[in-house]
Amino acid sequence: MLSVPCLHYDQWIDTPLEDLKKGDLVRVSAKLLDVLGPVYVKDGTQYLPATPHDQQPIRLMVGEYARNRQHICMVMDMCLADLHEFPDGTALIGNLAAGSIFSPRLSEPDLETFCKKHISRYRAFADDHEHILDTGEVVPITPWWEPMLITG
Repeated sequence: MLSVPCLHYDQWIDTPLEDLKKGDLVRVSAKLLDVLGPVYVKDGTQYLPATPHDQQPIRLMVGEYARNRQHICMVMDMCLADLHEFPDGTALIGNLAAGSIFSPRLSEPDLETFCKKHISRYRAFADDHEHILDTGEVVPITPWWEPMLITG
């Protein structure tokens, strides 16, 4: 049974192709794909209807957009990650194409509070991996927070 990493709220979970549904975000060969419908079989081969994930526009974290996001910005810089905002008003810090998630998925004010509370952990992480991060390589972090799994 083939499976792919699928983003379930704020964690990647290997999910059998048969369990994927429209709207799921999956990672295949370092590419993010939006699932368009259920897997189907044609001539004995499984096909997953999907399209490249439409990345959010790049926003510079300066001025009004960065207001009340100072610690989010610091964590993004330390982890070489992006802020991923979701339609439900939540966000997480990660490099999703690389499969790395650097924060829980929270409302932006709660994410700012989380980053401020744990900034020393992020600094230690950046210091410990500085030689790798300086090359532009993404280094996964071991989560210390409880992942949220929303079902339904």
